[in-house]
Amino acid sequence: MLRSIVLLVALCALGCGKKSKDTGPTSRPPVQPPPPQDSGADKAPGSIRPGEENGEGRGYPNRLLAQWWRVVRDDVTVSVLASDSADPGHLSLMAVVRNRNKDKPLQLTGWSKPQQITLKDEKGKRYPLVPIPDDVEQAMRKANVPTDDAAYGPGPVTPELKRFILLKFDRAALAAEYLDLDLDGAPVGFADPILFRVSREMMTQPKKP
Repeated sequence: MLRSIVLLVALCALGCGKKSKDTGPTSRPPVQPPPPQDSGADKAPGSIRPGEENGEGRGYPNRLLAQWWRVVRDDVTVSVLASDSADPGHLSLMAVVRNRNKDKPLQLTGWSKPQQITLKDEKGKRYPLVPIPDDVEQAMRKANVPTDDAAYGPGPVTPELKRFILLKFDRAALAAEYLDLDLDGAPVGFADPILFRVSREMMTQPKKP
């Protein structure tokens, strides 16, 4: 009888030990801290990644890498490219707006007011929008009448006609490691702003829209 009790206790001990081993705590991956506020880090995997042209995202609340990625909401797309404008005195960017809806034209009003645009570098320094003189605007409109499915300045945007807006900033912005560009969403009918990051490489490699 005593021998049976000893055997039973031994079996219980072995069973309990095995169960404890199987259900012990498992190792967990280290917790990654969140990116700092206004860092421009996009939570969607790959949203800020050079080398993949024509990527699409909402551009809010997370940023998209300008030139490689475009903001898409419903039928409207917004891209930001480096301008090939021969103006060494400024940083020139081009906002390009497209509309995929053939039944609903978009009336682009543009970004001409300083409060509609914020551009700041990695240190938080802001660079205000440089107004384009009216005579220059008129000359650009005449030189860029709707041809080859593109037109300059505010106006209707349809699947057959995209529009581009020139944005100019002080040349000092070219010394930044990167620039965060915030555009008001209202000029293209968005309720939320449009957030892009302008890389150092983009500042030195203009690209036509």
